[in-house]
Amino acid sequence: MKLTRLVRWQLVVFAVLTVVSVVYGTVTYVGIGRVTGIGSYRVVAEFDTAGGIYETGLVTYRGVTVGRVDSVDVDLADLSAPVRITLRIDSDNTIPRNSAAHIRSQSAVGEQYVDLIPRDNGGPALTDGDVLSAKGNEAPTPTKDVLERTMNLVATISPQNLETTVDEVSDGLGQTGDRLARLIDASQRLLELAQIDIGPTTRLIDDAEPLLTTGNRVAADLTSAVANLASFTDQLALSDEHLRTLLTQTPSAADQVSATLTELTPTLPTLLADLQSVGQVLRVNVPNLRHILTVYPAFTSGTLNSVDGYALGQSPQAPLDIKLGNTLNPPRAPRDMAAADVVTHRTCGLCRWFRTSTATRAPTTRRWRVAPGTSRARPTPA
Repeated sequence: MKLTRLVRWQLVVFAVLTVVSVVYGTVTYVGIGRVTGIGSYRVVAEFDTAGGIYETGLVTYRGVTVGRVDSVDVDLADLSAPVRITLRIDSDNTIPRNSAAHIRSQSAVGEQYVDLIPRDNGGPALTDGDVLSAKGNEAPTPTKDVLERTMNLVATISPQNLETTVDEVSDGLGQTGDRLARLIDASQRLLELAQIDIGPTTRLIDDAEPLLTTGNRVAADLTSAVANLASFTDQLALSDEHLRTLLTQTPSAADQVSATLTELTPTLPTLLADLQSVGQVLRVNVPNLRHILTVYPAFTSGTLNSVDGYALGQSPQAPLDIKLGNTLNPPRAPRDMAAADVVTHRTCGLCRWFRTSTATRAPTTRRWRVAPGTSRARPTPA
Protein backbone atom coordinates (compact mmCIF):
# COMPACT_ATOMS: atom_id res chain seq x y z
CA MET A 1 0.00 0.00 0.00
CA LYS A 2 1.49 3.24 -1.07
CA LEU A 3 0.83 6.25 1.19
CA THR A 4 0.06 9.46 -0.47
CA ARG A 5 1.84 12.66 0.38
CA LEU A 6 -1.23 14.01 2.24
CA VAL A 7 -1.43 10.96 4.44
CA ARG A 8 2.25 11.18 5.32
CA TRP A 9 1.86 14.82 6.40
CA GLN A 10 -1.16 13.90 8.49
CA LEU A 11 0.81 11.17 10.24
CA VAL A 12 3.67 13.58 10.96
CA VAL A 13 1.34 16.19 12.43
CA PHE A 14 -0.41 13.55 14.53
CA ALA A 15 2.94 12.26 15.85
CA VAL A 16 4.08 15.78 16.79
CA LEU A 17 0.81 16.51 18.61
CA THR A 18 1.10 13.21 20.42
CA VAL A 19 4.63 13.97 21.62
CA VAL A 20 3.67 17.49 22.75
CA SER A 21 0.62 16.20 24.63
CA VAL A 22 2.64 13.50 26.37
CA VAL A 23 5.36 15.96 27.37
CA TYR A 24 2.83 18.52 28.62
CA GLY A 25 0.92 15.89 30.60
CA THR A 26 4.13 14.54 32.07
CA VAL A 27 5.35 17.97 33.13
CA THR A 28 2.01 19.24 34.38
CA TYR A 29 0.26 16.28 35.95
CA VAL A 30 3.01 13.84 36.75
CA GLY A 31 5.12 16.58 38.36
CA ILE A 32 8.39 16.28 36.52
CA GLY A 33 9.01 19.94 37.33
CA ARG A 34 8.68 19.30 41.06
CA VAL A 35 11.03 16.35 40.87
CA THR A 36 13.66 18.07 38.79
CA GLY A 37 13.22 21.53 40.36
CA ILE A 38 12.74 23.20 37.03
CA GLY A 39 10.73 26.43 37.22
CA SER A 40 10.46 26.52 41.03
CA TYR A 41 12.43 27.15 44.21
CA ARG A 42 12.22 25.70 47.71
CA VAL A 43 11.50 27.54 50.96
CA VAL A 44 11.37 25.95 54.43
CA ALA A 45 8.72 27.11 56.90
CA GLU A 46 9.06 26.10 60.57
CA PHE A 47 6.04 25.50 62.83
CA ASP A 48 5.52 24.35 66.40
CA THR A 49 2.98 21.80 65.14
CA ALA A 50 2.12 20.48 61.71
CA GLY A 51 -1.51 21.58 62.07
CA GLY A 52 -2.75 18.80 59.77
CA ILE A 53 -0.76 19.90 56.72
CA TYR A 54 0.32 17.18 54.30
CA GLU A 55 2.48 16.75 51.20
CA THR A 56 1.11 18.15 47.91
CA GLY A 57 -0.97 20.63 49.91
CA LEU A 58 -1.52 24.02 48.33
CA VAL A 59 0.69 27.04 49.03
CA THR A 60 -0.98 30.42 48.54
CA TYR A 61 0.23 34.00 48.69
CA ARG A 62 -2.55 36.29 49.94
CA GLY A 63 -5.11 33.77 48.68
CA VAL A 64 -3.52 33.08 45.26
CA THR A 65 -1.99 29.63 44.63
CA VAL A 66 1.78 29.93 44.12
CA GLY A 67 3.01 26.39 44.79
CA ARG A 68 2.62 23.19 46.77
CA VAL A 69 3.95 21.52 49.90
CA ASP A 70 6.94 19.38 48.97
CA SER A 71 7.55 17.58 52.28
CA VAL A 72 6.76 17.62 56.02
CA ASP A 73 9.73 16.68 58.24
CA VAL A 74 9.64 15.99 61.99
CA ASP A 75 12.73 15.35 64.12
CA LEU A 76 11.75 12.30 66.19
CA ALA A 77 14.96 12.47 68.23
CA ASP A 78 14.30 16.02 69.44
CA LEU A 79 10.64 16.59 70.29
CA SER A 80 11.29 20.28 71.01
CA ALA A 81 12.53 20.88 67.45
CA PRO A 82 10.09 22.66 65.13
CA VAL A 83 8.27 20.94 62.29
CA ARG A 84 9.97 21.79 58.98
CA ILE A 85 7.62 22.12 56.02
CA THR A 86 9.31 22.46 52.63
CA LEU A 87 7.38 24.67 50.21
CA ARG A 88 7.99 24.50 46.47
CA ILE A 89 7.02 27.87 44.96
CA ASP A 90 6.77 28.63 41.27
CA SER A 91 9.56 30.86 40.02
CA ASP A 92 7.08 33.27 38.46
CA ASN A 93 5.96 34.43 41.93
CA THR A 94 7.96 37.00 43.91
CA ILE A 95 7.24 36.81 47.65
CA PRO A 96 8.77 39.13 50.31
CA ARG A 97 11.27 37.49 52.62
CA ASN A 98 9.61 38.93 55.74
CA SER A 99 6.37 37.02 55.06
CA ALA A 100 4.72 34.87 57.73
CA ALA A 101 3.39 31.38 57.01
CA HIS A 102 -0.05 30.46 58.35
CA ILE A 103 -1.64 27.04 58.07
CA ARG A 104 -5.30 27.50 57.16
CA SER A 105 -8.24 25.23 56.48
CA GLN A 106 -10.60 25.63 53.54
CA SER A 107 -13.56 24.65 55.76
CA ALA A 108 -14.31 23.04 59.11
CA VAL A 109 -13.54 19.62 57.62
CA GLY A 110 -11.67 20.80 54.52
CA GLU A 111 -8.10 20.51 53.34
CA GLN A 112 -5.28 22.42 55.00
CA TYR A 113 -3.02 24.72 53.05
CA VAL A 114 -0.16 27.15 53.74
CA ASP A 115 -0.92 30.83 53.26
CA LEU A 116 2.00 33.28 53.00
CA ILE A 117 1.16 36.76 54.32
CA PRO A 118 3.67 39.66 54.03
CA ARG A 119 4.26 41.69 57.17
CA ASP A 120 4.90 44.85 55.12
CA ASN A 121 5.41 45.87 51.53
CA GLY A 122 8.82 45.92 49.90
CA GLY A 123 12.03 44.28 50.99
CA PRO A 124 14.03 41.46 49.41
CA ALA A 125 12.24 38.46 47.92
CA LEU A 126 12.45 34.82 48.96
CA THR A 127 15.06 32.71 47.23
CA ASP A 128 15.85 29.03 47.12
CA GLY A 129 16.86 27.71 50.55
CA ASP A 130 15.40 30.54 52.67
CA VAL A 131 13.86 29.62 56.04
CA LEU A 132 10.76 31.20 57.61
CA SER A 133 11.33 30.82 61.36
CA ALA A 134 8.60 29.55 63.67
CA LYS A 135 8.38 32.97 65.33
CA GLY A 136 5.44 34.64 63.62
CA ASN A 137 4.18 31.49 61.90
CA GLU A 138 0.82 30.16 63.04
CA ALA A 139 -0.75 26.72 62.96
CA PRO A 140 -4.46 26.11 63.64
CA THR A 141 -5.76 24.32 66.68
CA PRO A 142 -6.31 20.66 65.82
CA THR A 143 -9.92 19.80 65.04
CA LYS A 144 -9.80 17.05 67.66
CA ASP A 145 -9.00 19.57 70.41
CA VAL A 146 -11.75 21.89 69.20
CA LEU A 147 -14.32 19.09 69.26
CA GLU A 148 -13.21 17.95 72.72
CA ARG A 149 -13.46 21.47 74.15
CA THR A 150 -16.85 21.93 72.49
CA MET A 151 -18.12 18.69 74.01
CA ASN A 152 -16.82 19.71 77.44
CA LEU A 153 -18.56 23.07 77.10
CA VAL A 154 -21.83 21.44 76.06
CA ALA A 155 -21.57 19.00 78.98
CA THR A 156 -21.46 21.91 81.45
CA ILE A 157 -24.80 23.27 80.21
CA SER A 158 -27.77 22.06 82.23
CA PRO A 159 -30.66 20.87 80.02
CA GLN A 160 -33.18 22.51 82.36
CA ASN A 161 -31.37 25.86 82.21
CA LEU A 162 -31.04 25.58 78.44
CA GLU A 163 -34.75 24.90 78.11
CA THR A 164 -35.51 27.91 80.30
CA THR A 165 -33.19 30.08 78.20
CA VAL A 166 -34.83 28.95 74.97
CA ASP A 167 -38.28 29.67 76.38
CA GLU A 168 -37.22 33.14 77.54
CA VAL A 169 -35.67 33.92 74.15
CA SER A 170 -38.83 32.73 72.43
CA ASP A 171 -40.98 34.94 74.65
CA GLY A 172 -38.66 37.90 74.20
CA LEU A 173 -38.34 37.66 70.42
CA GLY A 174 -41.87 36.56 69.70
CA GLN A 175 -43.85 38.78 67.32
CA THR A 176 -40.70 40.80 66.54
CA GLY A 177 -39.96 39.52 63.04
CA ASP A 178 -40.46 42.88 61.32
CA ARG A 179 -38.25 44.73 63.78
CA LEU A 180 -35.53 42.08 63.52
CA ALA A 181 -35.64 42.39 59.73
CA ARG A 182 -35.19 46.16 59.97
CA LEU A 183 -32.33 45.62 62.43
CA ILE A 184 -30.58 43.25 60.01
CA ASP A 185 -31.03 45.71 57.14
CA ALA A 186 -29.58 48.50 59.28
CA SER A 187 -26.64 46.27 60.27
CA GLN A 188 -25.88 45.77 56.58
CA ARG A 189 -25.48 49.52 56.22
CA LEU A 190 -23.28 49.52 59.33
CA LEU A 191 -21.05 46.84 57.80
CA GLU A 192 -20.71 48.88 54.61
CA LEU A 193 -19.58 51.93 56.60
CA ALA A 194 -17.16 49.74 58.58
CA GLN A 195 -15.75 48.38 55.32
CA ILE A 196 -15.13 51.94 54.12
CA ASP A 197 -13.17 52.70 57.33
CA ILE A 198 -11.40 49.35 57.44
CA GLY A 199 -8.06 51.01 58.24
CA PRO A 200 -9.01 52.35 61.71
CA THR A 201 -10.82 49.07 62.45
CA THR A 202 -7.69 47.08 61.62
CA ARG A 203 -5.53 49.34 63.80
CA LEU A 204 -8.06 48.94 66.63
CA ILE A 205 -7.79 45.17 66.39
CA ASP A 206 -3.98 45.34 66.30
CA ASP A 207 -3.89 47.69 69.30
CA ALA A 208 -6.17 45.32 71.23
CA GLU A 209 -3.38 42.70 71.38
CA PRO A 210 -1.54 44.30 74.37
CA LEU A 211 -4.86 44.58 76.21
CA LEU A 212 -5.68 40.93 75.61
CA THR A 213 -2.14 39.93 76.60
CA THR A 214 -2.53 41.81 79.88
CA GLY A 215 -5.87 40.08 80.39
CA ASN A 216 -4.17 36.70 80.07
CA ARG A 217 -1.53 37.72 82.61
CA VAL A 218 -4.13 38.76 85.20
CA ALA A 219 -6.43 35.82 84.49
CA ALA A 220 -5.91 34.47 88.02
CA ASP A 221 -6.82 37.83 89.56
CA LEU A 222 -9.90 38.07 87.34
CA THR A 223 -10.97 34.59 88.40
CA SER A 224 -10.58 35.54 92.06
CA ALA A 225 -12.53 38.76 91.48
CA VAL A 226 -15.37 36.84 89.83
CA ALA A 227 -15.45 34.38 92.74
CA ASN A 228 -15.58 37.26 95.23
CA LEU A 229 -18.32 38.86 93.15
CA ALA A 230 -20.30 35.63 93.37
CA SER A 231 -20.09 35.66 97.19
CA PHE A 232 -21.04 39.34 97.18
CA THR A 233 -24.13 38.68 95.08
CA ASP A 234 -25.05 35.76 97.36
CA GLN A 235 -24.88 38.12 100.33
CA LEU A 236 -27.05 40.61 98.45
CA ALA A 237 -29.60 37.87 97.87
CA LEU A 238 -29.63 37.07 101.60
CA SER A 239 -30.06 40.77 102.43
CA ASP A 240 -32.78 41.30 99.84
CA GLU A 241 -35.44 42.11 102.45
CA HIS A 242 -33.28 44.70 104.20
CA LEU A 243 -32.31 46.29 100.88
CA ARG A 244 -35.94 46.53 99.84
CA THR A 245 -36.78 48.17 103.16
CA LEU A 246 -33.89 50.60 102.74
CA LEU A 247 -34.94 51.50 99.21
CA THR A 248 -38.53 51.94 100.36
CA GLN A 249 -37.63 54.27 103.25
CA THR A 250 -34.93 56.21 101.42
CA PRO A 251 -37.34 58.53 99.51
CA SER A 252 -39.15 59.59 102.70
CA ALA A 253 -35.84 60.16 104.51
CA ALA A 254 -34.56 62.19 101.58
CA ASP A 255 -37.75 64.27 101.64
CA GLN A 256 -37.27 64.95 105.36
CA VAL A 257 -33.64 65.98 104.84
CA SER A 258 -34.68 68.24 101.97
CA ALA A 259 -37.44 69.81 104.09
CA THR A 260 -35.01 70.37 106.98
CA LEU A 261 -32.50 72.05 104.69
CA THR A 262 -35.27 74.19 103.24
CA GLU A 263 -36.31 75.32 106.73
CA LEU A 264 -32.70 76.11 107.67
CA THR A 265 -32.04 78.07 104.50
CA PRO A 266 -33.24 81.48 105.86
CA THR A 267 -31.49 81.21 109.27
CA LEU A 268 -28.37 79.15 108.56
CA PRO A 269 -26.40 81.94 106.81
CA THR A 270 -27.15 84.33 109.70
CA LEU A 271 -26.08 81.71 112.25
CA LEU A 272 -22.82 81.08 110.42
CA ALA A 273 -22.13 84.82 110.22
CA ASP A 274 -22.73 85.18 113.98
CA LEU A 275 -20.46 82.21 114.66
CA GLN A 276 -17.76 83.98 112.69
CA SER A 277 -17.98 86.93 115.07
CA VAL A 278 -17.88 84.59 118.07
CA GLY A 279 -14.85 82.86 116.59
CA GLN A 280 -13.03 86.16 116.21
CA VAL A 281 -13.66 86.97 119.90
CA LEU A 282 -12.47 83.51 120.98
CA ARG A 283 -9.36 83.87 118.84
CA VAL A 284 -8.40 87.04 120.71
CA ASN A 285 -8.87 85.32 124.10
CA VAL A 286 -7.05 82.09 123.26
CA PRO A 287 -4.42 82.49 126.07
CA ASN A 288 -7.13 83.05 128.70
CA LEU A 289 -9.17 80.12 127.43
CA ARG A 290 -6.07 77.93 127.51
CA HIS A 291 -5.47 78.97 131.13
CA ILE A 292 -9.07 78.19 132.13
CA LEU A 293 -8.96 74.79 130.45
CA THR A 294 -5.71 74.03 132.28
CA VAL A 295 -6.86 75.09 135.77
CA TYR A 296 -10.49 73.95 135.67
CA PRO A 297 -9.88 70.15 135.74
CA ALA A 298 -7.56 70.43 138.75
CA PHE A 299 -9.98 72.79 140.51
CA THR A 300 -12.93 70.48 139.85
CA SER A 301 -11.01 67.41 141.01
CA GLY A 302 -9.93 69.12 144.23
CA THR A 303 -13.46 70.33 144.93
CA LEU A 304 -14.99 66.90 144.43
CA ASN A 305 -12.32 65.12 146.47
CA SER A 306 -12.92 67.50 149.37
CA VAL A 307 -16.35 65.95 149.86
CA ASP A 308 -16.00 62.67 151.77
CA GLY A 309 -17.81 59.82 150.02
CA TYR A 310 -18.73 61.83 146.95
CA ALA A 311 -16.92 59.49 144.59
CA LEU A 312 -18.73 56.47 146.00
CA GLY A 313 -22.07 58.22 146.38
CA GLN A 314 -22.68 56.69 149.82
CA SER A 315 -24.65 59.64 151.18
CA PRO A 316 -26.69 62.33 149.39
CA GLN A 317 -25.34 64.81 151.98
CA ALA A 318 -21.68 63.87 152.25
CA PRO A 319 -19.72 65.68 155.02
CA LEU A 320 -17.00 68.06 153.99
CA ASP A 321 -13.42 66.90 154.46
CA ILE A 322 -11.43 70.09 154.03
CA LYS A 323 -7.66 69.71 154.26
CA LEU A 324 -5.87 73.01 154.81
CA GLY A 325 -2.48 71.54 154.00
CA ASN A 326 -0.83 72.77 157.25
CA THR A 327 0.83 69.48 158.09
CA LEU A 328 4.05 70.58 156.42
CA ASN A 329 4.48 73.62 158.72
CA PRO A 330 7.36 73.51 161.22
CA PRO A 331 6.36 71.98 164.56
CA ARG A 332 5.43 74.48 167.32
CA ALA A 333 5.11 74.05 171.03
CA PRO A 334 1.48 73.89 172.20
CA ARG A 335 2.15 76.43 174.93
CA ASP A 336 3.51 79.05 172.50
CA MET A 337 0.58 81.43 172.11
CA ALA A 338 2.48 84.21 170.30
CA ALA A 339 1.68 85.14 166.72
CA ALA A 340 3.68 83.11 164.22
CA ASP A 341 5.75 84.70 161.49
CA VAL A 342 4.18 84.87 158.04
CA VAL A 343 5.86 82.60 155.46
CA THR A 344 6.67 84.75 152.43
CA HIS A 345 8.76 82.37 150.29
CA ARG A 346 5.90 79.93 149.55
CA THR A 347 3.57 81.02 146.77
CA CYS A 348 1.47 79.37 144.07
CA GLY A 349 3.73 78.38 141.20
CA LEU A 350 0.94 78.69 138.62
CA CYS A 351 0.04 82.19 139.84
CA ARG A 352 3.71 83.19 139.86
CA TRP A 353 4.06 81.94 136.23
CA PHE A 354 0.94 83.79 135.23
CA ARG A 355 2.17 87.05 136.77
CA THR A 356 5.59 86.67 135.15
CA SER A 357 4.20 85.85 131.70
CA THR A 358 1.70 88.70 131.98
CA ALA A 359 4.36 91.18 133.01
CA THR A 360 6.70 90.23 130.18
CA ARG A 361 4.02 90.03 127.53
CA ALA A 362 4.23 92.75 124.92
CA PRO A 363 1.17 94.99 124.75
CA THR A 364 -1.13 94.25 121.86
CA THR A 365 -3.85 96.22 120.26
CA ARG A 366 -7.39 94.90 120.11
CA ARG A 367 -10.09 96.19 117.88
CA TRP A 368 -13.54 96.33 119.46
CA ARG A 369 -16.53 96.56 117.17
CA VAL A 370 -18.78 99.42 118.29
CA ALA A 371 -21.24 99.59 115.45
CA PRO A 372 -21.43 98.28 111.90
CA GLY A 373 -18.89 100.09 109.80
CA THR A 374 -17.01 101.77 112.73
CA SER A 375 -14.28 100.60 115.14
CA ARG A 376 -11.82 102.00 117.62
CA ALA A 377 -8.56 100.64 119.04
CA ARG A 378 -7.99 99.95 122.68
CA PRO A 379 -4.68 98.76 124.18
CA THR A 380 -4.57 95.53 126.11
CA PRO A 381 -3.55 96.00 129.74
CA ALA A 382 -0.17 94.55 130.64
